[in-house]
Amino acid sequence: MFISINIGNEVNIKFNLQFVLEHLRFSKSWNPRAHFVIILLDYLFLEPNKITYDILLYLFKNKILKAIVIKYNMYASDKLEGNTIKLYSWIPNHNSKYCDGFENITVINTWINNGDKGYFIKNNSLFEENIKMKTRGCPFRISTFPVKYFIIEDVNFSLTKPVFKEGLEIQMIKIIAKKLEMDEYYLPVIKDPWFLMDKDGNVSGYARELYYNNADIAFGALSLMEIVPILTDSTNIHFWDKISWYVPCGTRFPRWESITRIFSITVWLCIVLSVILAVVTIIFLARKSVCSEQKSYKSGITTLYYCFGVLIAESIALPNSSSVRLFFLSWLCYSLSINTVFQAYLTTFLIDPGFRPHFKTFKELLDSDMKLGTIEFDLYLYNYSSSEYISRILEKNEDCSFKNHCVEWAIKYKNLSVIQSELNIAYLIAASLIGSSADDTNLLCGIDEVVQHLKLVTLMPKGSPLYQSVNDIIVRITEAGLYKQWLNLFLYEQKIKNKKYLPFRGSDEYTVLTLAHMQSPFLVMTLGYGLSIIMFTGEMIHFRIKMLDSSL
Repeated sequence: MFISINIGNEVNIKFNLQFVLEHLRFSKSWNPRAHFVIILLDYLFLEPNKITYDILLYLFKNKILKAIVIKYNMYASDKLEGNTIKLYSWIPNHNSKYCDGFENITVINTWINNGDKGYFIKNNSLFEENIKMKTRGCPFRISTFPVKYFIIEDVNFSLTKPVFKEGLEIQMIKIIAKKLEMDEYYLPVIKDPWFLMDKDGNVSGYARELYYNNADIAFGALSLMEIVPILTDSTNIHFWDKISWYVPCGTRFPRWESITRIFSITVWLCIVLSVILAVVTIIFLARKSVCSEQKSYKSGITTLYYCFGVLIAESIALPNSSSVRLFFLSWLCYSLSINTVFQAYLTTFLIDPGFRPHFKTFKELLDSDMKLGTIEFDLYLYNYSSSEYISRILEKNEDCSFKNHCVEWAIKYKNLSVIQSELNIAYLIAASLIGSSADDTNLLCGIDEVVQHLKLVTLMPKGSPLYQSVNDIIVRITEAGLYKQWLNLFLYEQKIKNKKYLPFRGSDEYTVLTLAHMQSPFLVMTLGYGLSIIMFTGEMIHFRIKMLDSSL
């Protein structure tokens, strides 16, 4: 990028340069890391070296580091001076006391004009591709805002002199500052820092702090948005999260329902039908058999007893004829498979009966009678949805400005769904706020569809010389798994603080069956005993009545 300056008034030089840069800054093609060439006619100035220094210093403070100033005096009295063009730039390595500038300028090369031909005195690069700056002892100006989980304020916190003690992003920034050997300096907290541009199109929030060189870095649960690359430079993503709808989880099935849930109604009907068909087939084969068959296999009630006995793995009298035996063998294999499946599922359901299904998709949630608890930001996430989608949400909308109350309401009455981030749900579970230690389950469950993916980044001024170093450190932190480790430790601390129930049972260990597990077998046994008593009482009454009739 070439900028020619030929205005003789030194006061207007900075204004002219500022006007050009301000115009370029709002262009999508703006790249402060590009090569900048300033052409300066030094015969117009009384102190050309000073104006050269001021120009490079202004570019430096605007994060334009790869810049050179070309000075040329076509009216020089000295012939040698008139045939030379000097190229100036700033000295890359500066001392710690020059944290916001540089120490001096230097001639990086000289062009000798020799008629139609010319040459450079030095055979070197005009631009430093890898500028190494000493940052030891320099203040690391940080603009941030208290955010739950990420930035936790200290007891001595104030808006003018913020002090932060812990948090996921605070841990990250401490590592960055330590690696760069810079001193953390937290700027006063600003209002609405997440709004990077106001309604009039002016930069605001964190973007304003970075744009006017008030801060070196800004963070605070900042999600990567479309406007971010236009106003600032963003580092690599250091944390991923997602916002979803959460609905009350299904209640646990009663253990006494275990038997009825093993097979569906259709399967039970098929089993009953197969028993009836087996009885009819055995009776037919027994009566048509050439060999003499037991009378019991020619009776419908006795044959039904035998078939049902084999189905529940009870011993019976074996048939004599080969045809009945062959069919009986096939019925035995069928009963064995049914019995094995039944016992396996029965044991599983007795130990863990499972939960009633909850809503899995947002369409199911919309079609239900459940209300949708939202706030203004949640509705903003659906701005790009169809009007019909929005209208259905507004019809079932419930104001949830106080989200904690809505969460408690959803858990207690199970008639409200809420929008929550995955991290916040993990925290609520760890803090035993939405978890049931007795049932070892959660009380809020997410649906499959994601409302929005959150990609948290840190912001830096465009062209910042610290950008590459900071970004490399963040990449190493995320790739090493440190951020995930910090999150796990944070959640574990919440479990310890709230004395959350931590089960010691492993997935590969056995479970002792107690009376609580054996509800359904005991229920069936009780029903069987009751039915037997009723039948026995009925037979006794029938026998008494028959005896009385015979005596008369």
